[in-house]
Order: sequence, then C-alpha cells, then structure tokens
Amino acid sequence: MNPREEFYDKGLIVKAFQHDDTFQRFYDILWAIYTGNVKVGFEMARSKKFSGAANLEPDVLAYDSVFLDILKANDIIAFLKELTGRDLILGKVKVRMNYKTGKAYTGWHRDTVLYPKFRKGSIPPLINLNYYPCFDKPPEPALLIWSKSHRKQWDSFWIDKLQATLTRPHIKIHTSNDNFTIFDTAHLHDVASTSYEQGAMRVIYSFCEEFQRGDKSLK
Repeated sequence: MNPREEFYDKGLIVKAFQHDDTFQRFYDILWAIYTGNVKVGFEMARSKKFSGAANLEPDVLAYDSVFLDILKANDIIAFLKELTGRDLILGKVKVRMNYKTGKAYTGWHRDTVLYPKFRKGSIPPLINLNYYPCFDKPPEPALLIWSKSHRKQWDSFWIDKLQATLTRPHIKIHTSNDNFTIFDTAHLHDVASTSYEQGAMRVIYSFCEEFQRGDKSLK
C-alpha cells in the first residue's frame, strides 16, 4: 500500500522526527517545562475538564516559536497532504501533563461520534499529531487504540461501550523521545495511566480544514 492507502486503512502512522537543531531545541524546551522551569507569564494549569491533567497556558504557540518550527522542519503539512489528500491546517496545540493518579485522566472515547441520536466533535474528524516524550524514563503505553475503529463506528453508544468494555485495544502507542504518532481521532481510543512519578508529558497538535477553524472542538 502507498502511504495514503495505508493511512486510510489503518488510520494511524508512527514516524520519527528528524534529529537536528530544531528537534534538540524542541526537546530541551519540553524538558524544561517538564522539570518545572516554565517561562514567566505561563503555567501548567490544572485542567478544568480532566482531573489528573494540566495544560500549558495561556497559549502554547506564544510560548516559543519552536512549536511551529518543529512542524516546518519535518514538513508535516505536506506529509499530512500525502497521507490524507486533504489541505489541512493547524487548529490547536496543547502541551499536557498526565499525572500519576492510578488511573488515566479520561476513559475510552471517540473525538467525533456520529450516533443517530447523538453527534459531537468535528466533521470530518480532526487529525492529531501526538508526541509522548519519555525523557530519562523507560517507554510505557501512552495511547490505546482499537484497530481500524475509525472505519467501524456503530450506530449505538452502547455497542461502542460494549466493545470498549469486553475487548482490549489492539494497538498501544508507547512513549518515545524519537517518534510521533499521527492518527484519525474518529478512532475508539483511550489514554493510558502513567507510572512516571513526575507524570507523563504529551504534545497534541490537532489539524483541520480551513472551514473548521472556528469549530468548538478546537477551543
């Protein structure tokens, strides 16, 4: 399969960042944030939506240009075009801490659901690029995905619930200092709890089409 066919079929791809000066700066800035050395005027603020998580606020893109530079250095927009055939733009970016609480900060879900009596999320679904650095820790699961579920959305929340309750996710994306994951957020997926005492960091880029820029899912 070519990359577009593979992404259509699997709905995800794992790829390594280029190791260059931009990557090193990106990594160093994330390490500083992770170790509590956050720039004046910014903070890791406890999430109002997710217990056990915190987000870099007020604006990741204003924190440092490297959050855009890393996308340019790896030609991500062109790569997304190759994978999806769509003209995608960056909708939002988050730097999030997943703290060690004994459980994940959120359970199984789809970011976009199309049940007959209940719809939510962006249509078409957002495409995410997630980076889960492990820094000096051993790799551990970060994202759990039910394989090809972006192509198998049932007409009932209860069938999804049954699937998530009785079956285990087929794919585990692990923390890695090198790799990032691009995936279709229509997937049935879950966040893994962390064993890292200091918590686990994740950088989440969400891409959309121009007409979706004002979508509430991007707020």
